[in-house]
Amino acid sequence: MRRAGMTVVNTNPLYTERELKHQLEDSGATVLVVNKFGKLEAAGRGYVPLIVQALDLGLPVLVGVSALNLPDLLAFTDHLAEPLPEDPAAIAAWALACA
Repeated sequence: MRRAGMTVVNTNPLYTERELKHQLEDSGATVLVVNKFGKLEAAGRGYVPLIVQALDLGLPVLVGVSALNLPDLLAFTDHLAEPLPEDPAAIAAWALACA
């Protein structure tokens, strides 16, 4: 990410909605990258509040997901998720185009 000219902002799934909103707004984020959508997220916990907060702010969200959890991600997004190729250059191009 840093090589693509992006700033990394670490977050915590235990932050409150107010803290998440502040962190996203204060960082000047234009894209949110979440490294996983796993069991916790499939159950509506984990990084789900962060993803929702980013979407509420109009930020594009890139989420890493395994084949096992893909059905849960698609249900969470109401099948609006768009797949990207497993190619770092394509992913960086997508993120930069969104910024």
